Amino acid sequence: MMKKKIISLAEDDADGVTVVLAAPNQEMMSKDSTALWEAFCNHPNRSYPPPDEPSGRESNNDEGEMDCSFTASQPMDIAKEIVEDWLAEYAQVSEKAPEDDVYWYW
Repeated sequence: MMKKKIISLAEDDADGVTVVLAAPNQEMMSKDSTALWEAFCNHPNRSYPPPDEPSGRESNNDEGEMDCSFTASQPMDIAKEIVEDWLAEYAQVSEKAPEDDVYWYW
């Protein structure tokens, strides 16, 4: 059974979104965060800077997973579309927490 990976979106104050990606190990996290970051780069928000590169600080979260984050200058609804399109292409299975902007995928 593959361990699930998590993407969460948090709106930040300045018309942007912080994207956090957590995975069971460093290799998966790096690969997926780069691919997701590239998806955001492919949807530039005119007159805003491109997304920050994924953070190099990989912290162990409470569940022993590695996580990293980046900030993108997209409104939340656009960020959700980008994540959902990316998951449709890259994930075998994905589900969204109905009340939160959190996605689990395998």
